[in-house]
Amino acid sequence: MKSLAVLALLAGTALGQEEPATTVEVNAGMGAVVSEKAKVVPHADIIVDAAVWAGRETIGRLRASVKLLGSEDGTAVNLRDVRTFNGVEANFEFLRRVGSSWDGKSETMLGFACGFATRRDSEGLAPNERFPTWCEGEVAVQHRDEKGVVDRRLAVVYGGNTMSTERWSPRVAGLRASAKLVDIRGVGLVIGLDMHKPVYGPGRGFARVTSSVAMSF
Repeated sequence: MKSLAVLALLAGTALGQEEPATTVEVNAGMGAVVSEKAKVVPHADIIVDAAVWAGRETIGRLRASVKLLGSEDGTAVNLRDVRTFNGVEANFEFLRRVGSSWDGKSETMLGFACGFATRRDSEGLAPNERFPTWCEGEVAVQHRDEKGVVDRRLAVVYGGNTMSTERWSPRVAGLRASAKLVDIRGVGLVIGLDMHKPVYGPGRGFARVTSSVAMSF
């Protein structure tokens, strides 16, 4: 009974607070896949975090991100020249706040995430490596800065992810984390981690570490 009362209190607090404003974050840096032979590639990200409205009420938040990948030879991503793009990843999360701190800066989110990735250098790769897809349930704990931008985030996911399995199968668990280490006038250093692994059956583990300079608006 006590646990139910706590959950009710958290839900009531979350629903009673105003939704944070729409934010846009642009990142540029380097990423490394550490679960395979070392592959370090430059990348550029655009992340949009916005409330989803139904009439006058919010029904959740949409967090959409697009990651542009450069080449392993270190070719930088130029947003004005598509020839510098070696791959694209898109991820879309629909989340609803189910708990928050008294000041609204820390919050617990529940929802799902779906996305896909594609690569230009796909010759000789298996179908799941050329065009991996994923759709996962998600529980996230995150903190927002004074502008409402998420500066620390930890998400646990479970579902299907063909980066880890040859065919789509709902048996992959994952962890996504990011943290802004410093922030000077809206510009900061962000460290990220993305890990996935099948909980049973055949498949492979996948882990990627990224570091980037971020600008938020």
